[in-house]
Amino acid sequence: MAVSIGKPWPLGSSLVGGGVNFSVAAPEATKVELLLFASGSANEPNQIIELTPLHRSGDYWHVEVQGVGIGCCYGYRVHGPVSAA
Repeated sequence: MAVSIGKPWPLGSSLVGGGVNFSVAAPEATKVELLLFASGSANEPNQIIELTPLHRSGDYWHVEVQGVGIGCCYGYRVHGPVSAA
C-alpha cells in the first residue's frame, strides 16, 4: 500500500483514484495513527500508519492510502493531552 500526504477535506474517509483519503480533526493531538483492519470483526489492525507533522494542516490530520477502498475498516489512535470532561 502506497501512502501519501492526503488532503484535510473532506473529513472522514473519501474515495480517491485507487485508494482512500482519510482526514480527522484532532487539534490537541501530538501524534495520530491510522489503524487499518482486515474486517469489522478483527481484534487487531493488520496495518498501522503513523501520521507525521507533514500529514497535519492546522487542526486536521490526513493521509491518502492507495490499495484500500469501499468496505475498508479503520480507526484512529490519537495521542495527546487528556481532558477531564
